[in-house]
Amino acid sequence: MRRLLAAAAMTLLVAGCDLPLGLGFATTRELEDAALGRLASARSFEVSGSYFELGEHWVIDVQVARPHAKHVLVERNGVRLEAILIGAAAYFRSQQILTQVLGGDQASKNLAQAVGNAWWTGLPATGSSPFDFTDPAELKAGLINSGLVHRRDRVPANGVQTAELSGPRADAFIAEAAPHELIRLRMRPGAVLDGIEKGDIVYSHYGANFKITPPTSVINFADLTTLPPDYTVLSVDISGCGSPCLVQATLKNLGGRNGAKAPSTVSFQMSDLISGRAIGGCTGTVTPDVDYNATTTVSCTIAEAAGADFAGAKVTATPNNPGHA
Repeated sequence: MRRLLAAAAMTLLVAGCDLPLGLGFATTRELEDAALGRLASARSFEVSGSYFELGEHWVIDVQVARPHAKHVLVERNGVRLEAILIGAAAYFRSQQILTQVLGGDQASKNLAQAVGNAWWTGLPATGSSPFDFTDPAELKAGLINSGLVHRRDRVPANGVQTAELSGPRADAFIAEAAPHELIRLRMRPGAVLDGIEKGDIVYSHYGANFKITPPTSVINFADLTTLPPDYTVLSVDISGCGSPCLVQATLKNLGGRNGAKAPSTVSFQMSDLISGRAIGGCTGTVTPDVDYNATTTVSCTIAEAAGADFAGAKVTATPNNPGHA
C-alpha cells in the first residue's frame, strides 16, 4: 500500500511539473527535422521581421506561395520596395528604388516621377542577396542544426507553446504540437551569418491562401509605350511674340499615351534678359497626347504687363508630367 501511495504521489507530481529533459515531447532532433520539413512542404507560409546586414537595417515581410510565387515587402534604411515574383516574372513598386536604378540625372528623375507609384517590370531592382530566411536548406546549414544544444519546453511564442532550442548562433522556437512548425527564429547577440546579425524573424500563416497574382496596369521598361506621357521640351518659339505675346514649345514624348492621372502641361516664364526680373508667364496643356517618340506643340499667350519690354526678354518652358494615376 505504501508503495502504491508513493507511486500515485509521484504521478501527481510529474503531472504538475515540466517533464525533465523533454520527456514526453519530441526530441530536439525530431523538432528540428520536423520544423525544416514543414517549411519545405508547406503550401504557403509568411516570414516577417528584421535584421542588420553590413550595418544596414532591413525589415522584411515575405509571403511564400508554392510552387513559384512570392509577395515581398522590404525596407532598407527607410527605403521601401514591394515586389511580386511569379516564376520568372518580377514586378516592383518603389519610386525611390526606380530613381536609383534609372540614374541620378534629371531626365531619370522625371521618368521616375512619371511612373509614380505604379508597378513596373523590365528593370532589375537594386539590393543585396541576403541570407534567405525562407529556405530550409540555408536555415539548416546556418542556424537550425546540431548547434542548438540547449532546450526549454513550454515557452510561449506568438501565442504558441514552443520548445526553445538555443545555440551559439540562434534561438529557434518550434511548436511542441505536431506538425512542429517553426514559429520564431532569433539570432544570438554577437552572432553573424553572411553579414547578417541581430535577426528576429517570425514564421506564420502556414497553409494560407495569399492570392498572389500579377498586378494590373504594369509599366514595362522593355516597352516604353506602356509608360504614361513624359514630355520633354525640344525648343521654344517666340516669333509670334507681339502685344500680347504668343509663345510656343515643341515637345517630344518619351513615354506612352495612357495611364496619366492628369494631362501634361507646359509652364512658360518670361524674364528680363538683363535683370532677370519676371515679366509674365502662361501655361499650356498638351492635348491630345501623342505616341512614344512623337513630337507635338503647345502654346499660350503671355499678357503684356505695364512697362514690360518683350523685345528684351527671354522665355523658358518647363514641362509638368503628373505621372501614373
